[in-house]
Amino acid sequence: MKNSRLVLSGIKLENFKSYKGIHFIDNIDPHFTAIVGPNGSGKSNIIDCMLFVLGFRAKKMRHSNLTDLIYNDGSKCNSCSVELFFKKGNTSFSIKRELFVNKKSNYYFNNQEVNQKHIYEFMTKEGVDLNNNRFLILQGEIENISMMKPNGLLEYIEDIINDSCYVEKINKLEDEISVGKEEFESKKTLYNFCEKEFFFINEKKMENDKIISLIVEMLKKKNENCFFMKEKLERNLQKNENERLEIKSKLNEINSKNYENKKILDQKEILLQNCRKELKKEENEYLSLKKEFNKIEKENIFYEEKKERLSKIICNLKSEINDFEIKNKLNDSENKIIKRELLENENEIKEFKESVDSLKNEIQKSEKNNYKKIKPLVCKMKELENYIFEMSKEKSILLEKKGYLENEINFFKDKRKINETEYRALLDERDTLMDLINNNDLIERELTGKESEILEVESDLKETYHELNKRIMKFEEIKIHEEKNKKQNRVFEKIKSVKGVIGRLGDLGSIDLKYEIAINAAGGGILNNIVVDTTSTAEKCIGIIKKNNLPRTTFIILDRIENIPELPQESVPYLVNLVKCEEKLKKCFYFALKNTLVCNNLEEANKISFGVQRKRTVTLDGKLIDKTGLMSKKGNLRGNFNVSSEKIQKYESEIKQLKEAVKSMENTKNELSNEFKLINSNKQKIETSSKRISEIEIKISKFQKEELEKSHTSEKNMTNQIKDISNNLEIIENKISEFKNQINEYNSNISDIQGIEVKLKKSQIEMLFDKIELLEKRNQELLLKENVDLTNIINEKRVFLFDKEKEFSNLQPVLNYEEFRIKIENKELTYKEKLNDCKIINDEYIKIKDKIGNDFHIEAELRNKSEDIFDEIKKKRKEIKVLENEKEKNIQELKHYSKWIVEVESLRCEGNLGFEGESLRCEGENLRCEGDKYIKEENGKEENENISNTNSSVTKNGKNTIEIFNFDLKNISEIELSDLIKETSKKIKNIESKITTRNLDIKLLEEFEVKQAEFEKIKSEFTYFKEKMENIKNELNEIKNLRTEEFMNGLNEITKNLKEIYRIITFGGNAELELVDYLNPFTEGIILSIMPPKKSWKNIVNLSGGEKTLASLALIFALHCYKPSPFYIMDEIDAALDYRNVSVIANFIVEKTKNTQFLVISLRNDMFELANVFLGVYKNNNCSKSIVVNVKSLRC
Repeated sequence: MKNSRLVLSGIKLENFKSYKGIHFIDNIDPHFTAIVGPNGSGKSNIIDCMLFVLGFRAKKMRHSNLTDLIYNDGSKCNSCSVELFFKKGNTSFSIKRELFVNKKSNYYFNNQEVNQKHIYEFMTKEGVDLNNNRFLILQGEIENISMMKPNGLLEYIEDIINDSCYVEKINKLEDEISVGKEEFESKKTLYNFCEKEFFFINEKKMENDKIISLIVEMLKKKNENCFFMKEKLERNLQKNENERLEIKSKLNEINSKNYENKKILDQKEILLQNCRKELKKEENEYLSLKKEFNKIEKENIFYEEKKERLSKIICNLKSEINDFEIKNKLNDSENKIIKRELLENENEIKEFKESVDSLKNEIQKSEKNNYKKIKPLVCKMKELENYIFEMSKEKSILLEKKGYLENEINFFKDKRKINETEYRALLDERDTLMDLINNNDLIERELTGKESEILEVESDLKETYHELNKRIMKFEEIKIHEEKNKKQNRVFEKIKSVKGVIGRLGDLGSIDLKYEIAINAAGGGILNNIVVDTTSTAEKCIGIIKKNNLPRTTFIILDRIENIPELPQESVPYLVNLVKCEEKLKKCFYFALKNTLVCNNLEEANKISFGVQRKRTVTLDGKLIDKTGLMSKKGNLRGNFNVSSEKIQKYESEIKQLKEAVKSMENTKNELSNEFKLINSNKQKIETSSKRISEIEIKISKFQKEELEKSHTSEKNMTNQIKDISNNLEIIENKISEFKNQINEYNSNISDIQGIEVKLKKSQIEMLFDKIELLEKRNQELLLKENVDLTNIINEKRVFLFDKEKEFSNLQPVLNYEEFRIKIENKELTYKEKLNDCKIINDEYIKIKDKIGNDFHIEAELRNKSEDIFDEIKKKRKEIKVLENEKEKNIQELKHYSKWIVEVESLRCEGNLGFEGESLRCEGENLRCEGDKYIKEENGKEENENISNTNSSVTKNGKNTIEIFNFDLKNISEIELSDLIKETSKKIKNIESKITTRNLDIKLLEEFEVKQAEFEKIKSEFTYFKEKMENIKNELNEIKNLRTEEFMNGLNEITKNLKEIYRIITFGGNAELELVDYLNPFTEGIILSIMPPKKSWKNIVNLSGGEKTLASLALIFALHCYKPSPFYIMDEIDAALDYRNVSVIANFIVEKTKNTQFLVISLRNDMFELANVFLGVYKNNNCSKSIVVNVKSLRC
């Protein structure tokens, strides 16, 4: 079923324009209503009343003031009102507007007062385009639609297609890209600088590591020495250790007592192992069942999905078959109508052809009756025409000959002039060359002088250019700052009265004149920020700025700014300490200037900025070096950038003078260059002048003898021949004129004999041929519209439906799915019970093990007895302890340095260092391995010593020593051991002497870690920001493509409708909406190109009034097809059309009224006679009245 549409059913007017009192117009046709009446009767006022209700301005209703709409015939009316009644399906509503003398308007919806916005939104929702007013085509405005400029037409069509929702997003993303571009470049520069700085400190670190490797080597040798000395002492303790072996034997006796407990423990252990085996078996069974269940579960899911998919396919096929059957029935009915019309047209064509044949026969009969009277006249005319033809041939031959002779004469005259000119030029050239030969020395001097003058002018010009560019840059800088100050002062003037506004930061402090340029460079635009006390004050100021549409401003909120941190002492002053201001405002200046140091010159600034720790510095002349190492030169304006108008005028006059000077110098240089070229060419001519003079003399004599005399004789002979030809032509023309007069007399006699009847019959034949041609074109269109039979497609769909239904019925669910699920749940429960049994046995096993541990308290008593023996060797152990402490100290240092190397290595790995850190990485790896070996072996030795407290020997320690240092200490005597100790001590001193010559920077690692962390942070920020920018660009391109795609789809559909409609209403014409720039549709706009029938493509401006009207109407109807309007109001759209086109447009409107309502004002009977309802308007006693006639019911 079709959706119900909005229909205007009635209009109620009260004292509106020419309608006095209350007038009610009802029974308006929902399809086609024609408003007719004489000029000045008030037809257009009916359209104006509808515009009045919809909220249009007075100018749209041809008035300058709204109160002019109130009826005025001398008596006073206080108000006027119009109420429109609409229907939509079974519902109806009304909208009303009432206007009072005081210009107040009230709007009503179903007699309830509402605002205009409510009416606007409601009508827009119902499909009435109040933005572009497509529903309204007023008198004289029909051509304006198609005559729009390309960009205007683009905006008009864009509003209809409604792709403007993307514009805001595109603008927002483009703003984000433009804002982020500068920040991206800044982050990129910072990243490159930090990368270089990190590699610089890395090189310093490599040098530091070489010193550490020497320290590690020294510590290794010290440990060797301690180890040898300890070995010497431990050999003396061998005897005491033998005594401790006896205590060990007693401890073995205690172990035997625990044998029974261990036996029980073994039984429990066997039981636990058996239990674990059973648990493992249950686990395997459970897992195998779980695997099978997963497979069955997948099959069940597949069954359910396939069942659902087939159900959807069957449902869709049934719906398609139903749609095709309905469409096939509709096609049958349409084909019957087309065939009926084709038959009618063929019959009419046959009748027209019969009429043509009868008219031709009548003309032939008429000519036979008059043939005897005309024959002698025709014979005489033919005889005279033959004479004229022969004479014309003779005349053309004479004219051709005369033209040839005249061209020859002109040729000889031109040649004589050229020869004379060349002759004089040769004489002048000879005289000039003779003068040049005589003035050779003078030319040489002039050439040298001009060359030096050109060089001097070029030098002056270069200096003046340099000075001009310098002044222009200075002037531009002053103008920029002056413009900024004006904007900022305008903002400050508006907000300075707000409570809590302290002032512009640059005005709240002062500084010595010496540092003004430096503070301007360091603070930049932040000095122009406005200082306020709290956040709420800033929000108030922002509200004022937005309200007055002022430029964007930055605020510094006093209670949100952090206090100044403690600044380290430096050799040059901090810029913030040189500012004189209130103490509470000091932190605001620190916020702007940060910890910037002020230096006298760039050399001093470089030393401080690129030291061990980076500093932000600025020179007195405004050169700023940031912590990143980026150097910039700021403007050299002082103070708050206030520049007097006199100074600006002075700069302007200086620039003007310099420009004039440059122009004058350039002119002088060009003149000198031209003179130099002339003199130089004269010099070159002198070199070949003698030979050239002799050649000129020969040519002069030749001209005098031959060329001039010959041309004069030829010209005289040709002039005589032209005179003879002219006389003959005059005689021939007189005869031709006489014969033509006689032919004209014979023609007038023949036309008198034939009469006017034959002429009328010939014009009737032409009209009949035109009608036959139109009917044949219509038949071709109807044959194209004839629809195809869809029965075969429906049968194919039914076969496919049958296959799918059969497949659906053959589906089988998975067998035993629920039974298998219950089985696996039971197996899982059994597995958990077995796991609990194993846990109980394990707890019993641990309890017995703890009981065995309690028996070891006897072992403690035996250890107390061994203390007496240990006291005897205590003295010697003290000496060993000293060595151990020294060894421990060395180990701690070795750990420290090894840890330092390990940390650096890890930092290198994280920082992804390249080949530059490869040598340090290898060296650090070796040192770390050696340090780890010492730490590991020393830890092993400590464990051995602990064991030796209970059961150990010197042999074991000796074995460890051999493993560490590759020495066989068993076979070394006491003397050899002493020599080893001396040798290691000597090596230690040697390494110490090398270490003292180099400086070790212990804090370098901390600095290295800080720089590495800073580098990693900046790198991650840069990477993140880069990805963010790329994402924004991708999103922008995606939205642009989406907007273009939607717009092009809509435009193509509108163009397709336009082509079809224009072709129909012009019987074969063509029209097209073309983009000016197809690569970027939204820049140059759209043009409407028209090809009227049997004509070439033309721009709309080059068409006639009627053609423009047809093109505009075609565009309106094409837009209607794309986005229909419920009703259209048209005021004399057919004014510029002839009767034929009025009929075509009227019939087209009738066709469109099936789903749209048309109210058309027309004075043309071809238009209004097709309407279903006439709304007649007439005037009586200066008051418009109306009458509604239902023509459709009268026709029936």
